[in-house]
Amino acid sequence: MEKLLSVIVPVYKVEKYISECLESLSVPESSRHLYEVLVINDSTPDSSAEIARTFQDKYPSVFKVIDKENGGHGSVWNLGLSICSGKYVLFLDSDDYVINFEKLLSFLDNTDADLVMTDKVVFIDGTDKSKKTSISGIAPGKVFSLDEKAWPCRGNGFYNAHFHSCVYKAEVLRPFAPLFIEKSYYDDIMLFVAPLVGGTTYVYTGFTLYHYRLGRAGQTMDNSVVRKNMAMQVMQRKHALGFVEEHPVASGPRKVLLDQVVRCLCKIFCDFIYKLPSEEGRPMLEEWISFVKEHVGSWGKIPEISLYGKLPYPIYRLAIKSKNAIVRLLRLVS
Repeated sequence: MEKLLSVIVPVYKVEKYISECLESLSVPESSRHLYEVLVINDSTPDSSAEIARTFQDKYPSVFKVIDKENGGHGSVWNLGLSICSGKYVLFLDSDDYVINFEKLLSFLDNTDADLVMTDKVVFIDGTDKSKKTSISGIAPGKVFSLDEKAWPCRGNGFYNAHFHSCVYKAEVLRPFAPLFIEKSYYDDIMLFVAPLVGGTTYVYTGFTLYHYRLGRAGQTMDNSVVRKNMAMQVMQRKHALGFVEEHPVASGPRKVLLDQVVRCLCKIFCDFIYKLPSEEGRPMLEEWISFVKEHVGSWGKIPEISLYGKLPYPIYRLAIKSKNAIVRLLRLVS
């Protein structure tokens, strides 16, 4: 039987956090028929899967623990997307959690939009530091067409279709299956672009859902882990840009937004490279810029790409860092 929503939760070495995650998906019995939670055990070596089974035992109609051989985060998402029965799908990492989940179910039961966007909170593990990010420039509750009116990409608009801020109709992503690269980090990069290609309509709920945890030891966005796995960053971004090339969209607001998102993906990776020592980062930057110039038609609008080679490298690097610092400052005071 089709559910309204499927929640896909990858499980690997999260015994400290998984109870909070799954507890946030528990609602009164009257609403449990609306959704399923696919807790996919990627051969975790700790007690995470056993903890998840206690939720399956308590709420057997909702929680389903699925064991699989280790294949990485992307393999879990691919499997979940292929077997889920929900009209909508929510990707939730097991070290994160949600609030307003029952409110989300009610909202989904009264909309048919392809992309359902929510506010999010980013918080630092073990501290009281957090920051709420709200969707801006979109009236809550009103359904829009990407082909008639796309949201502004400036500021946080870049993240609107990312899984921390968006719930997707399963049929938006399934035609591209398998969508995610397996046995690699940073597979979520595909969710910056695929929803804009596969989806047509979007709506903003007006409330907060996802709580994204930072500061966890070994997390993929930890600077030391990012630096160690730069090759995966390159692979995933090339995969995303190749996807956009393979699935061109017609000119109009959707095309404008997708081009802006692609340019942001290109720029952000340059920012990662600037954190490396020059002798390590410069060859990687040159290879990346060469790829972008070949595959991104609007590369001339990306200062990090267009200015390279026109200035001595130390001056170029300083100029870009200064520009980024000014942009961050302007965002703080605006």
